[in-house]
Amino acid sequence: MYRPNKNCDMDLVIDDNCVVSPMETIMENYFDCFEDKEDLARQFNIDLKELDGATIIFALYEQPSYEGYALVLFERDGKLYEVNGSHCSCYGLEGQWSPEETSVEELMHRIERGNLGYYTNEYSKTVKQALESYKK
Repeated sequence: MYRPNKNCDMDLVIDDNCVVSPMETIMENYFDCFEDKEDLARQFNIDLKELDGATIIFALYEQPSYEGYALVLFERDGKLYEVNGSHCSCYGLEGQWSPEETSVEELMHRIERGNLGYYTNEYSKTVKQALESYKK
């Protein structure tokens, strides 16, 4: 599922306006309800300056029935970071921006032998491709 805009309805969007293969621009990947870096900052309610120098490798924000799940992977100053967030229907991602340093190896282990979270597992292949491109 890829929703190219912040209107983010719950329907699967596959039409002429949809970027069917977002891996074409591997280093800036926004999926589902994230549109771009500005939208990511808005959804987490952080100042855009907190993302200065960050290259977004993968950013997913799914909002299935009355809830939301987010995973953001970014690189800054040669280090890889992960941010996770979730909420019920009453709230959003605000107050959950808490980057944790991670590694490609750790994330690959979770993809291949564990999980990335409840809804992000369906994006495992995409995350793996993004991490493989990041390593190069």
